[in-house]
Amino acid sequence: MSGEELITVEAELNQLPPTLIKLLGLREVDGLANYIKIFSENTRYDRIIMVLLDNFGLFECIYYKPQFIIRNVKAVVLLNSNNPSTKNMVATILNGGLQSDCFNLFNYFTENNLKTAFISSSAEIQFLENKLTTTVTKDDTETYVKAIKLLNRIDFLWLHFLDFERLYSTYKFHPPITIAQKLITRTDKWILTLYKQLKEKSALIIVGTHGSQQVEMGYEEYYEKLRGASVPIGVFIEK
Repeated sequence: MSGEELITVEAELNQLPPTLIKLLGLREVDGLANYIKIFSENTRYDRIIMVLLDNFGLFECIYYKPQFIIRNVKAVVLLNSNNPSTKNMVATILNGGLQSDCFNLFNYFTENNLKTAFISSSAEIQFLENKLTTTVTKDDTETYVKAIKLLNRIDFLWLHFLDFERLYSTYKFHPPITIAQKLITRTDKWILTLYKQLKEKSALIIVGTHGSQQVEMGYEEYYEKLRGASVPIGVFIEK
């Protein structure tokens, strides 16, 4: 990371949607939680790229050490959630943590003349098909390619990378730690490329979830305990 002091805070998952709204310079929405106070009151971005990573939390960030993310992180938010599964975290971010259908983050952005897109290869995400315009891809590589094409043309671009669980179920003869290391390194390089091509006054936010299924990684007992206590994170990088 840079010479600036790293900002680290703890927050509830339902505080992330109002934080996105705040960082894009839009008015607060009644009924939502308070935004996360991680930057100065006047911090604004022209666009946000949010990358959702399955099976990625504070432990994985420390254990696998993705170089670009670690070197460029400005703030880390520990996201508390009673259910850190991908499906629940996507739903919470989309509905602002409200139980009813009275709020939709993408609809709010559209009402305020912002362009949005969600790209994912997950069939599970289609449970939101009536609430979210989704580009469904065949794998993470296609998600990345489509993201490059939309970069700087979309005000809020939400990407979902989830190849780990798919590859783990396909190549079970490989140690899951090896698969995870390769995918995290690959995705870190993709995020670096996105960053390089982003225009100024942009923010990259990497949000980790616990995935859709529990995977036995084969860590040593000490690391397995750390992993079990790991919480989802939001990593903020700005340009």
